[in-house]
Parts: sequence; structure tokens; C-alpha cells
Amino acid sequence: MPKQKAQHIINCLISLFAGAILPLAFAPLNLYWIAPISLALLLKTILNKKPFAAGLYGLLFGFGLYGVGIPWVFISMHQYGGQGVIVSTLFTFLFILLFAFFIALRSFCFRKFLPLNTLSGLLLGFPACWILVEWITGWLFTGFPWLFLGYSQTNSWLGGYAPLFGVYGSSFMVVLSASLLVILFFPNGIERKHFMQKTLRYLSVLLLLSIWIGGGLLDHVHWTKPIDKPIKVTLIQGNIPQHVTWSPDDMLLALHRYNTLTNQHWNSDLIVWPEAAIPTLQQEITPYLNSLATKAKVHHTTILLGIPVKSSDNKFYNAAVAIGASTGRYDKRHLVPWGEYLPFESIMSKVFHALGAPVSLFTHGQSKQNLIPFNHVYIAPYICYEIAYAGLVQGDLPQANLLVTITNDIWFGKSWAAAQHLQIGQMRSLETGRYTLFVGNNGITAIITPKGNIINRLPRFQTAALTDQVYAMEGTTPWIFFGTWPMIVGLFLLWLVAVIRQRYK
Repeated sequence: MPKQKAQHIINCLISLFAGAILPLAFAPLNLYWIAPISLALLLKTILNKKPFAAGLYGLLFGFGLYGVGIPWVFISMHQYGGQGVIVSTLFTFLFILLFAFFIALRSFCFRKFLPLNTLSGLLLGFPACWILVEWITGWLFTGFPWLFLGYSQTNSWLGGYAPLFGVYGSSFMVVLSASLLVILFFPNGIERKHFMQKTLRYLSVLLLLSIWIGGGLLDHVHWTKPIDKPIKVTLIQGNIPQHVTWSPDDMLLALHRYNTLTNQHWNSDLIVWPEAAIPTLQQEITPYLNSLATKAKVHHTTILLGIPVKSSDNKFYNAAVAIGASTGRYDKRHLVPWGEYLPFESIMSKVFHALGAPVSLFTHGQSKQNLIPFNHVYIAPYICYEIAYAGLVQGDLPQANLLVTITNDIWFGKSWAAAQHLQIGQMRSLETGRYTLFVGNNGITAIITPKGNIINRLPRFQTAALTDQVYAMEGTTPWIFFGTWPMIVGLFLLWLVAVIRQRYK
């Protein structure tokens, strides 16, 4: 076998391996230090390569990343979504291929526009390119803001950058660390006009230490403060099996279970049930809800519960409804494509019906909705994976004093999806300086502090209630005040600087 072909095969395997180990940096394993190492392996592989070869290595990296990181797409579609093996396998493959393409795009653009191995290209261009494409994946085609590098750092010192720059800031520091690792261990071939190799290595170590220690120091800054006295909260994990959840015959099981758990905690200020806790429309159990609300009022308790709602114009919403001492309603804004609504409905509905695939249709909630009032403060509720959309959350701040996510991650079985979902909630707490209550039907049910730490949680797949104290928080982090756009504009300028510097060499 020719040496060049053998090296190509080795590079392919390294790229696939590097991508496959990256999910280990995320929850539930939280081996955050793997993230910069994984990315450094990819960067070393694509250096000195032509754009299309770099793109191929990026594609393989993406297959490793998403193949190991999100196999739960198949589980949700086949095991719980009622889709056949062929449809589920095909969709999962295309899903992984789509987002692997975005990794390939990063690698291709890096080598296409920054063909020289300059320090500016490695330290400015590569990190900027990576994060800009990461940002694009968060909104293009409805977006899939999952497994962003910054999320892997919620338990590391790099999480300290989140209140300033959001998840993209933490992601940037991961990529910059990867570039510095390549410069440190593989300095040969890197243009260093003004630096000796040993000096370059010393500077790389110094900058690496500065990045990580700086993040650790920032983590000690308190951007927000508690309001008044603590709030006693109880989070109900009903653990209703999926085959029961939407069965009308077994609705009484769900009502009885949530009733029993709730009746034990009327001394709490706020009781939260998960997404779609009651498997029927709100209008169909009005007497039950009125009775529950009356009891909650007597105890000065607010219950926030997930339930589908039918509007007067026959539209269906996936909603969170507050009853009792405080009242309000939130309709889910960011629905799950293919699961809760069909993109290109006029065309795709015919395709799904032809395949015999079931379809559930909800309507998007209004983009701007009132927060849930609660004891003179405000709750920002999110349903399912909405917490992953940083812009959605940022739009509710600084008015929101407490974040709540209700979800039903039973769709993903015993995969890593629920842990990854919770980790995203940790990042939102870091960015906003707010407590996040995370409530899942079968877990994960947990309480997250403004520093992104999990202070209490329930084991998965158990029927239980979690009671603890939290605080409504007030104040503004830099990320709340400025949002994501300054970061994106800054990254674009860094990319331009790196490209222009190479053009004039």
C-alpha cells in the first residue's frame, strides 16, 4: 500500500476516533478535559491538507461525535415514536449526516481560506470559524443546539466565561485551548516569524494557564443576588410509563399518582409537575383542575403543570399551566420538528401518511408571552428542549427571576439524552445567574444553582418528589445585557483578520 494512501486511512481513523471520544466530555461522564484534546486531534489531522481532504476528515469527526452522542434519535422514533425500523434508521442516519456536514464545513473553510499554518490562523481563524458554524447550527433548519463544546464545560473552570459570553464563549475557549495544544506539541510546520520553537511552547503554556485560571477566577464573581426569603419548592417525578402516558384508559393512574405526591407537600410554595403530566386536554378535566386549584389556594401554594391545551379556534398547544395561589399559562414556542409539527406540512403530511407513520400536530406558541407571576416575582417556564435555545431564554431576562424546565425524556430511554439535556440547563443557569428547576416525568429531576451546580436530584425511573429551597434572583449578567450578537460580530471580525493577514503574506 502506498505510504500516502496508508496515511490517509490513518487520518480517517484518527478523525473518527477523535469525534467518537468527544461525547465523553459531556454529561453524564463529564470528562470535560477530553474536549480540547479531541479537537486538537482533528486540527492536527487537517493541517497541511487540501480543503476537500480536510472536509472529509471533518465529516468523519462529525460521524463519530453524533453517532456516539445522539443515538437516542433512533430510540425516540422507533421505540417510543411508533416509527418503523426503516424510517427510524434512515432518519437517524440523515440527521447525523446533516450535522456531521457542519463539522466538515468548519474543516473545509479553515483550510480553504486559511491555507497557511500561521499563528493568527490557529489562534484566531480556527476558533472563530468553529464557533460561527456552531452558532449557525443553533438556528438553521429550526436549529439543533446540542453537544455544543461549551456545554461540556459546565463543571470546569471554562464555565466561568458563560455569564460574560454565553455558551459560545466557553466553546471558544475550548477551541482556543485545542489550538494551543497543537502549537505546544506539534510546533514543526507552524510559521513563527518572531518566535523560537521553545519560546512558542512557553507562550502556549502561559496562555493555556491564563485561559483556564481566568475562567476559574471569573467563576467566583456573583453577578446576581437573591430576592427576599427562600422559596420552598417540590418537584414531582411521576414516572408514568410512556405506553400509559397517552392512554385514556389509564389517565386515572397518572391523576392518582400526581395527586398522592402533591398532597404530601402542601407546605411548599411551588409544586411543579413535568411536561404533559396529565394525558388529556385541559378542557376535558376542568372540574378536577378547579378542585386542585382550590386546594392549592387554601395552602397558599402554586402548582405549575404540563398539559395539552385546545384553543377556541381548535388549535392545540403543548402548555404549562399555573393554578392555585398564582395563575398563568405558557404555550411552547419551539416545537420539535417531525414530532410535534411537520415542516413543509402540505408536502410532508402526505409522505408520512403514505409511510403509515403517526403524526402529532401542535401549534407554536406566541414568540413573546407573559411570564408566570409568582409571589411578586416571575417564573420563565420552558418545555422539553426549549432550554437549549439560548436566545429564547435571554429574551425573557432580566425580568425572569426563576427558570423552570418541564420535560418528558422518557422518549430517549436510558440513553445519555436526559443527562445532556440537564447539562444544557446548567449552562442556562450559569449564563443568567438564576436557579433552574428541572422536572422530568421519569427524570432527570434536579435543582440547579446560579453557578450551574446541581444541589439536589432524584434517581431516574423512580416515582418520587424532590423538595428543597431556592431563591428568586435579580440582577443582570453581561450575557443577559448584551446577548449573543456582540460575540458573533467579534468572531466574524477575528475571522476576517485571520483571512486578511494570510492574503497579504
